[in-house]
Amino acid sequence: MRYVSHFILNEMAWNLAANLLYTFAHPIPMMPENCFRLDGLIGDLFPQEYVGHIIFMSILLAALNCVIALMLCFQFRYMSLSHKNRIRHIRPLWGYLYCAGIQVSVSCLFVFYYLNWLVPLSDYPNQSVITSRMFCFHSSGFRKGFALFSFFGSTLLALLFMVLFNLLCLRRLHQQEGLLDARTVRLQKKLLRNLMILAAVPTLIGFLPILVAVVLVYRNDLTYSREISTTCIIIALNHGTVYGIVTIMLFKAYRAPIRQIFMKVRSKILFQKNNQLASNVIVWTAANEI
Repeated sequence: MRYVSHFILNEMAWNLAANLLYTFAHPIPMMPENCFRLDGLIGDLFPQEYVGHIIFMSILLAALNCVIALMLCFQFRYMSLSHKNRIRHIRPLWGYLYCAGIQVSVSCLFVFYYLNWLVPLSDYPNQSVITSRMFCFHSSGFRKGFALFSFFGSTLLALLFMVLFNLLCLRRLHQQEGLLDARTVRLQKKLLRNLMILAAVPTLIGFLPILVAVVLVYRNDLTYSREISTTCIIIALNHGTVYGIVTIMLFKAYRAPIRQIFMKVRSKILFQKNNQLASNVIVWTAANEI
């Protein structure tokens, strides 16, 4: 569970990064143009075109790394079940370096595709729509399709691998039922079920709306594409709260510290109220004696 929690924290960290970026900077789609406008505090302070690209690219990178982190979690579970004796002799540092290498490699590829997709405002075909805080991309052609489908394909491929590793884990547990005691098999199945439930939250509320938004950015000429894509982005950004609540409900290792914090806060509040009540009683008694 200790190493599984590292993968969960990794996904949460990327989700937090995306939410923090969007809190202070809101890239708003400007369909039917293939442009975005950077609203929010950062957009007001830094209306330059390159700032919009940096923020938007960082948000997409954070979202992409969220799904990769989940995929790596299920890959780790499969390796721990199928090759337990082999990975026992491998230092955890190499596992961390492997995960970091996967995420850095995918991120570098996406940055390359993104930089080829963007177009300077001075070269954008429809100059009449250009306003302050806007940043634009190639509206058609190979560069647009390759950049968007690299993001779409990477996300979808990571989700498919996540499902594949989950099925392989279930198959491996079924094969080991005769070799392991019933309690171990039950605990492994429970952990795997909890991870699958946990992965369903960002998949359904986070990644699927983002994929819909990517399709609408590609088909930016469709009716209501701007409104639908904006709604999808808002839904995806709010999945973190649901994800945190589900994590606390599923895992006792997280639920117990939260309960302890709640009880400590509750006891402090009651202690302060009792002290205040005792002080009021003393003052009232002294006043009556006078």
